[in-house]
Amino acid sequence: MIRTKIFLIHFLILASALSSHSQKITFCEHVDSSGNPKNSSTTFIIRSNGGYLEVLVTLPRDVNSSFVTYDLYTVTGDKKEIFENTIRQNVRSDFTWFSKKINFPKAGYYHVYVYDDRDHLLCAGRVLVKIE
Repeated sequence: MIRTKIFLIHFLILASALSSHSQKITFCEHVDSSGNPKNSSTTFIIRSNGGYLEVLVTLPRDVNSSFVTYDLYTVTGDKKEIFENTIRQNVRSDFTWFSKKINFPKAGYYHVYVYDDRDHLLCAGRVLVKIE
């Protein structure tokens, strides 16, 4: 019983340490040259013919990859994902952040998954796009 408690305490300490240095995806209107997002949100209003958002990925260490891929899915009312698009972006292996302007063609919830060149998931996020 004591071993279980000690293990649980160590696990909680490790989990909190990892979460404070975790990777992050941010949706915004613009990213400046220092990697700072402008007008970030989880909900955006776009024109009826679609619109672009900037997707900023921030990592706790170097990406260690020559490219990344963004997989976009729309999410249905019953929470099923429908594949929309894959976008590839070249990066340098020493990047700790990078961003990509991505077209969101219609209203709805989107899930965005970002993978390195070995198909390891770097981060994921969700954004709601509304039509003006």
